[in-house]
Amino acid sequence: MLPLYAGYPPPGAQGNAGLRFEKFFDLWNEKGDGIPDGARFDWVKRFSGSVGEKDQLDEYANRTRKLKAALRGKAFTAKTQDRLIAGTGRSHPIEVGFAWHHTLGVPYIPGSGLKGIVKTWAEEWENRNLDDLLGVMERVGQVVFLDALPTEPVTLKADVMTPHYGEYYRGETPPGDWLSPNPIPFLTVAKGQKFLFAVVPADPGHIACCKPAMELLQQALAELGAGAKTAAGYGRFGAFTQE
Repeated sequence: MLPLYAGYPPPGAQGNAGLRFEKFFDLWNEKGDGIPDGARFDWVKRFSGSVGEKDQLDEYANRTRKLKAALRGKAFTAKTQDRLIAGTGRSHPIEVGFAWHHTLGVPYIPGSGLKGIVKTWAEEWENRNLDDLLGVMERVGQVVFLDALPTEPVTLKADVMTPHYGEYYRGETPPGDWLSPNPIPFLTVAKGQKFLFAVVPADPGHIACCKPAMELLQQALAELGAGAKTAAGYGRFGAFTQE
């Protein structure tokens, strides 16, 4: 069965880009059971450009700063040093998803993901145990990492990865030069986009823990990066400015 919006013009430029990306894919074939060649890249290109409403992002950033101040936490801004990919594991017809903030329609990095890269950085690169700071199954941590969102309309760009041995990875055949490459387009945040990060204490007794948590987060963002394909240089942040 074809979706109700199939064959209708896609939603206009105004509105929630994330909702359009995730819910209004309209490039199926006539039977509605497949995607024609090139349609995936056409879909990604539709979202290349600027997304987000400045007044809404300003309001969100101001609320985050007020929350940080009220709880006596720490906040800083940072810029992407290369392209950023977030949410690739989300389900989508083009095979590669994207992390969209559900109300603002802009890319974001969940606080849980930031907590994860801090844990990885501390344990694997600094040989530090952060059970007290980050928490374990039996107890909560001393700090809370808030979601990181852009502070202004953000530029998105299309990118592509090209696995050459898909059949081999699926266990169907030995690797060989005769296997066909499989270009997979995906959406990225462009270089030079500013995001706001914030760390707040889990309770008033842990205010002092926010400073080391913020420093660890900055180190992790600069050295490891956030999101996917960090080993290839994606997701690094720099130009840290304390709020």
